[in-house]
Amino acid sequence: WLKTNFRKSRVKLKSCSKNAIKTRHKKKFLRSGLIIHDWRKEMNAIKAISPKRRPIICGVYHSDLKIRSSDSPEAIKFKREVLQIANATTDVFFHMNLKQPDFIPKLNCKYVPIPLIVRKVEQSPQKVRKKLGLKKNERFILLQMGGGKGKYQYKHVNKWYKLIDKLKIDYRIVIAGQLSSKRRYRFKNPRIVHAPLFANGRDLINAADIVISKPGMGILTDCIASKKPLLLLPADSKERTVKNQMLRDLIGSDLCLIDDEMDAGDLKRRIEEVEKNSSLFTRGYSKVPTNGAEIIGRSLLKLYKKKPSQLRSIYPKLLKLTPYSVD
Repeated sequence: WLKTNFRKSRVKLKSCSKNAIKTRHKKKFLRSGLIIHDWRKEMNAIKAISPKRRPIICGVYHSDLKIRSSDSPEAIKFKREVLQIANATTDVFFHMNLKQPDFIPKLNCKYVPIPLIVRKVEQSPQKVRKKLGLKKNERFILLQMGGGKGKYQYKHVNKWYKLIDKLKIDYRIVIAGQLSSKRRYRFKNPRIVHAPLFANGRDLINAADIVISKPGMGILTDCIASKKPLLLLPADSKERTVKNQMLRDLIGSDLCLIDDEMDAGDLKRRIEEVEKNSSLFTRGYSKVPTNGAEIIGRSLLKLYKKKPSQLRSIYPKLLKLTPYSVD
């Protein structure tokens, strides 16, 4: 989305690995016109440099940050961590929201709430089904375990693969797997199909009838944009706990959450419930604006080649670009 929104400008994009932030890339950061990072704690070393010597630093994040009485200890810890990182590593905190935030955090950086940034569909559902080896109008459920590896990999992958393997349902089941061939679970269910790699995961989601996934903002965003019913698996981390809460609050029901104690029969019944109540998802999704890419693209161009000392005058202009307010 950065390339798309900067296409008509002369801005050049350069990436940087996290291990080089404090060492060989430090001088490059100081010479750049703007820094944008994906919530890297390591960026606190760059922000600690005198504002006169460095460009503006922006961070983009996505989550409900209001601490609620219903929050688990894990969710509370996660929300506090996000705000701590914002203060330590950014001058401008672009915060993706599903709706007008009912909580505006008190920060020593500038807070800009923005709508969701979504990917555009590139392949038609018919083309996706053909690529999957399915019939032209064959219905399928997509099971998505995410692309995380190591400590970021969903911890209960094989548990749910085993349960899905026992699922007896009319839909075909498409597995968008993340495990290598050596570690891949060997499915026995003849109605299961392994998806090849799709460069744009939203194409798969847009073609599916229902999505089952580990909790994550990417899958939540794509399902909202494509208006697809989403069933989220039990959270295995504090961040994923918050993502489950966000979907539940948006839908207004626990229908969208899969319980840890469910067996294959329970899951089949939950899928049937989702079919009958798909309007809950459609209504919830329709309230969510999805033009965040356009707004943040225009915002970043206003910040480009400016210094932190100029933020006081630029900040009101950024707030005029977003439909959300900080009042």
